[in-house]
Amino acid sequence: MEKKNAMAKTGISKADGNVTIGKKNGVKVETEWPITPPLPKVQIVDVPRFFFPKGIPISISENEAALRRVSDVFSNSGNTVGIIDMAEVCRAAGIPIYWKRAVYDSCCNNLFRPITLADFASWWNRCFSKFAYIIYLCSGFSLMEINLNWMTRNILDISRMTAVAHDEAARFVYTLAGPHRNYLVKEDLAPILKDLIETFPGLHFLREAEEFHSRYVETVIVRIFWAVNRSWTGRITINELRRSNFLETVRKLETTDDINTITNYFSYEHFYVIYCKFYELDKDHDLIINKIDMSQHSNGALPPQIIDRIFSGAVTRSPAGKRIREALETIGYTDFVAFLLAEEDKRHPTSIEYWFRCLDLDGDGVLSMYEMEYFYNGVKNKMDQHNIDSMRFDDVICNLLDLIRPKQPNVISLSDLKKCPLCTRFFNTFVNWVKYYEQEASEGERATVTDGEEELNDWDRYCLEEYEALMADDQDNDELEDINLNLDDDDELLIDHNVNTTINLSLREFGDSQRTKILEAI
Repeated sequence: MEKKNAMAKTGISKADGNVTIGKKNGVKVETEWPITPPLPKVQIVDVPRFFFPKGIPISISENEAALRRVSDVFSNSGNTVGIIDMAEVCRAAGIPIYWKRAVYDSCCNNLFRPITLADFASWWNRCFSKFAYIIYLCSGFSLMEINLNWMTRNILDISRMTAVAHDEAARFVYTLAGPHRNYLVKEDLAPILKDLIETFPGLHFLREAEEFHSRYVETVIVRIFWAVNRSWTGRITINELRRSNFLETVRKLETTDDINTITNYFSYEHFYVIYCKFYELDKDHDLIINKIDMSQHSNGALPPQIIDRIFSGAVTRSPAGKRIREALETIGYTDFVAFLLAEEDKRHPTSIEYWFRCLDLDGDGVLSMYEMEYFYNGVKNKMDQHNIDSMRFDDVICNLLDLIRPKQPNVISLSDLKKCPLCTRFFNTFVNWVKYYEQEASEGERATVTDGEEELNDWDRYCLEEYEALMADDQDNDELEDINLNLDDDDELLIDHNVNTTINLSLREFGDSQRTKILEAI
């Protein structure tokens, strides 16, 4: 009661149990707020790192163990190793064997000389560079006597490859491109492919035909970029490598001596088919074809509208960082390889993008009715020339819209086509009048072809069929030659004429004696 009276006298009020503001002797007084209790301590959760752009780091002990194994190889080889013995070095380090040329070049700075353990270790983790090399020169000991474990632990802070590239994809890019680039260009892949020709057991017949080496290398590089470089930049990034099966395929090369069992990228039979198809069009054999040459492909199956787009630059992979803005008068061998990959496997994601770029005349990202009718008219005109009845465009487009089911009415986007398992039928309608006619005349899809238990994709099936056809032609021509050679001596002139004709047919106008060697080896 006394406390209440005191508060009334001083004019201090109480609201909701908290003293706020009052008056004392006519002077405004503010009281202090009660102290807020401390917040409970927040428990900090240690979230492990989950983003590794260069791959998950490999432990120091693993890198040390790899260097010890490599040290043993150098010790057994007289402390120096040449390119011939690099396979053993790579095997000891846990590196795929067919990286060996790139590893060797990186260790010796592209100087063709034997490398030492110091060279390899400098590339591997720079343990033997500068400071380590001074120790080597001043110690009086051989390189093998230096405590490798001590040096690894104490100089790891200046580590090189093993510090910035941890997983296989990052190390592959580092090995081929060096420390100043995190991507690969076409030229980076050439050395390891040339080494593959020189050292892979199943390519012994190709080693003798040096004039075909560059064509094989170019073919494989185009196939690698076709499958791996999904961004169309002309630069293969580490992430693109991780998402592809390329490095896995390189490792598979160590498990077989038959290059043709590796249908991805490296198959010689696939190269043979591609090169023969190009050679049939390249009449003057200058490795360049024009629109007239291209019009002869597959007996004139391509409408002129499509040929114009192929030569427009829309689908030409320009050198990294550059864009082709003008139409081309001619295309080279590598551009033809890309075309054939797109033409014979239209289900492949890159093929879908290739043909979408061709059909998208204005580059707005969708195929309009006008664009589709423009290209269909080219197919229709071809069919009319062969007296084959064709459907009206209105009927064709109704069927295609039902097939694709685009998100937006009356226009088709790239994503619409990628979601459609029957996009091959869509593209044939505008690209190849022969395939369009065959699919419309047949019932359902073509029967699947298997290789053992594995179903072949469209590209593998095409190469299998074409290669068998080429071999059958050569065999028939060889039999004809044998018949001619068994004629009587009185028919000498006829023999000479028939043999020359047969040889020309057998070599399919290659005009090269090495072709015969290759066929005999196969």
